[in-house]
Amino acid sequence: MDPEELWHEHGDCISGIFYLHLPRGTFGTEFKDPFLKNIEPKHLNWHLYHGTWVHRPKKPESMEWRYVLAADLTDLSVWPFPPGGGIRKGRV
Repeated sequence: MDPEELWHEHGDCISGIFYLHLPRGTFGTEFKDPFLKNIEPKHLNWHLYHGTWVHRPKKPESMEWRYVLAADLTDLSVWPFPPGGGIRKGRV
């Protein structure tokens, strides 16, 4: 597959990726905007970013599979940090 075809975005949401298994070699996420820092994966860590940031998976240096959980938080009303800062009181 042509790596240029892998660029995508998720829309108005918070996107995240959780790395469950990382084979040897470089995996991660590249952002198209040169001012955004690419994600260097860390085992059992979440990486969150705005869903409108155009990105793609980095080309692997290994033929071994990587395993991730990927999620989009689309209902931002449940986000515990309202605009302007602070933590919302009550249940989240």
